Amino acid sequence: MIISLYGILHLPKVQTWIIKKAASSLSEKLHTTVSIESVDFTFFYQLKFKKLLIEDQSKDTLLYAGAARININDWFFTKDKIILKYVGLDDAVVNLKRTKEDWNYQFIVDYFGSTSSKKSNKQIEFEFKKAEFNNIRFNRIDKWKGEDMLGSVKYLQANIDSLDLDKEKIIINSLILNQPVFAQTDYQGNRPNNYQNTSSSTDTNTLATNANKTGFALFAKKVSITNGTYQNDKETERAPFTDYFDPFHFAFNNINGELKNIVYQNDSLRASLTLSSKEKNGFEVKQIKSDMLLTSHIMEFTKLDLRTPYSHLKDYYAMHYDDFFDDMDEFVTNVRIDCHLKDSKVSSEDIAMFAPEVNSWHRTFNVNGNAKGTVANFEVSKMNISTGNTFLRGSIGLRELPDVDHVFINFNSEGSNTQYNEIALIFPEIKSITQPRLDKLGDIYFKGNFTGYIKNFVAKGIINTDLGSVISDINIKLPDNEIPSYSGNLITNRFNLGAFTNSKQVGDISMN
Repeated sequence: MIISLYGILHLPKVQTWIIKKAASSLSEKLHTTVSIESVDFTFFYQLKFKKLLIEDQSKDTLLYAGAARININDWFFTKDKIILKYVGLDDAVVNLKRTKEDWNYQFIVDYFGSTSSKKSNKQIEFEFKKAEFNNIRFNRIDKWKGEDMLGSVKYLQANIDSLDLDKEKIIINSLILNQPVFAQTDYQGNRPNNYQNTSSSTDTNTLATNANKTGFALFAKKVSITNGTYQNDKETERAPFTDYFDPFHFAFNNINGELKNIVYQNDSLRASLTLSSKEKNGFEVKQIKSDMLLTSHIMEFTKLDLRTPYSHLKDYYAMHYDDFFDDMDEFVTNVRIDCHLKDSKVSSEDIAMFAPEVNSWHRTFNVNGNAKGTVANFEVSKMNISTGNTFLRGSIGLRELPDVDHVFINFNSEGSNTQYNEIALIFPEIKSITQPRLDKLGDIYFKGNFTGYIKNFVAKGIINTDLGSVISDINIKLPDNEIPSYSGNLITNRFNLGAFTNSKQVGDISMN
C-alpha cells in the first residue's frame, strides 16, 4: 500500500494534478490567478516546474516563470542542513507597480503575514551552491513616487562558496552576467508634496538600505560582465541632447569587463575593476582600471588608469556628495571633486562631450597636478600643463565655469609661456579687442599673479613678449566697444608701445 502510494505520488501527472489543486485553492483565497502547467518532483531531491503564473488583483502579471529546476540534497527534510545544489530559472518576469501608496503585491504580503505560524525553535542550516538563470526581467513601476526601474539579464550563472543566513553573509566564487541591463526613469509622480506615509506597504526602495542596517555582507571573488547597459533618464521640459553627454538622459552601452575582490558591507562597496563602455551620444571609455570604493557619500577610484580614444588619465579621482541622486542632478555645482593626475593626457575632444563650448579647441593637454572643488569652482595646485606652444606651471583657481565668458581666474604662475593665437583659441572673445593690439604680443612669458576676468584683471609680475618686457602691478579693463583703461605701476624695458597701441607716433619705451 505504502509502496503503491509512493509510486503514484512519484508520477508527474499526479504531482501536477495536486499542485494545480493547491494553486486553484490559493487563487480563490487571494482573489487572483495562480496557475502552473506541470510539476515533476523527484523524491526527495529534485523539483521541476513549467509556466508558473501569479497575477495581481488587477489581472496583470505579477510573476511568471517559464521553467525552473531545483536540486536539493537527498532526503533534505530529515536533515539539519538544506543544500540547494542547483537552481535554474528560465524566461521569468516580475512586475511590481503602484499608482497609489500600496504595491500590487501587498495582498500576498498581507495574506501570508496573517497566516504565518510561530517560528520553530529548531534552527535549520541553509546552503546554496549554484544558480543559472536565462532571460530574467524585473520591472518596478512606481507612478506614486515617479520612479521606474528595470533590471534584466540574458544569462546569469552564480557559483557560491558559502551562504550563512544567521551571520547574514554570502561568499560568491564567480558570477557571470551576459547582457545585464539596469535602467532608471524619474518623473513627476502622483504623490503629493506634503505626503506622510500611513500605509503598511513595504517600500522596495528600503530593502537594500535595510540589508545594510542589519549587517548583511557580500563577498565575490570575480564578476564578469558582457554587453551590459546602464541607463538613466529624468523628466525634462527639453528634448534629450543627441550630440554630447546629457546628464539627465544618458545610457552607457556595451559594458564589458570584470570586477574582482568585491566586498559589499556596512554601506560600502569595494572592488578592483576593469571595464569598457560607450555612451549613446558618443563618449567612449576604451578601458578603466581601478580600485573602487562606493558609499553613500563618496565614489573613489585609486590606482586609476582610464583610456578613451583621445585621453589617458592616471592616478586618483574621487567624487564627494551629500545625496548621490540629488547631487548628481546638479553635478556642476554640487559634486565635490578630488583629483590627482600624473603623466596624463586630456583631449578637448573628450571635454567637448561634456562642455560643448570647447568643441573648437582640438587640443590635447599634458597634465600633472591636483584639483579640488566643484566643476563650477575648483582649484588646481602643483600644476604642470602643456599643449602646443603653451606650458603652465603653478596653481590656478577658476570660478563660474563652464561659462567661459564670465570665468573668474586666480592664476599664480611659477613660469608660464603661451602665444596670443593659443589664448584666442581658448578664449575667442579676445579677438574682438582691437585696441590695444594684443595680437602683436606674440610669444608671452609670465611669472607672477593674474587675478580677475578676461576683460578686467590685475596682472602682477614679469611679462616678456615679442614687443619687449614689462614688470607690472596693474589693473587692466577691456570693456566692449569702449576705450581700455589702465591703473597701477609699470616698468618697461624697450617695450614697443607704438606697435601695441597701433600708433606710428610712439616707438620703443623704457619707463618706470
